[in-house]
Amino acid sequence: SLKYDLLFDVDALHRGMLNLDLRGTHSGLFSPDERVLRYNVAGASGRTVFTQYFRAGIWHVWTGWDHMLFLVGLFLPAVVRRRNGEWIAATDLKVTLTVTAIMVTAFTLAHALSLSLAATGWFSPPSRLVESGVAASVLFAGLNNLVPMVYRRLLWLAAGFGLIHGAAIAGGLIELGLPAGDRVWSLLAFNLGVETAQLFVLLAVIPASFICRRSWWYRWLLLIPGSAFITGIGLLWLIQRAFNVDLGVLPF
Repeated sequence: SLKYDLLFDVDALHRGMLNLDLRGTHSGLFSPDERVLRYNVAGASGRTVFTQYFRAGIWHVWTGWDHMLFLVGLFLPAVVRRRNGEWIAATDLKVTLTVTAIMVTAFTLAHALSLSLAATGWFSPPSRLVESGVAASVLFAGLNNLVPMVYRRLLWLAAGFGLIHGAAIAGGLIELGLPAGDRVWSLLAFNLGVETAQLFVLLAVIPASFICRRSWWYRWLLLIPGSAFITGIGLLWLIQRAFNVDLGVLPF
């Protein structure tokens, strides 16, 4: 039984990585909600590693401002489309959920690919370039709702931005470290956690938006102002990261 408390009282996002070599190799991840790890040295710890990194993937989405704003930028117009100056409401909730879920899954698969390649050392893109790309994705997600530029093949657009987001989070995982004996297992768990968190957000947002899709206030008090806010934050983040200046905007 091992307990770890370092920095949790000052940084809720802090994580502690454990590699235990005692009658076999055991791995673990300390967090504010899991400060004590217990192991049976006669048994395998694969389930523990999976659970911990799965939770870390969920936490990454729900506490990542860049990730959440990007998702909101994709979800806000999922129930309406603006074409030829007119708003067209979606007619089938099941189709809307399916199309949006496929788009989210494409993002996750691309996210998993670039994250795995970067975390295992296959490539190491410049951090400023990657972080600027994440900011640009948030900017585009909001701006595309205000000035529609891409109507079709949003699946590929989501996948392209997923590659950028995956490369960005890889830096944090590399600093944290990956279990030497459970690297593939931990990466799989982390990405499944990301997908699960995104689907929960989808199920929380899309049905409610579908009910309100025909109301004027959804379009003019939620969709437009929300997209404008996302665009503005994305632009400030892009300037902040690309030019290495501190604008006082919440970092991601």
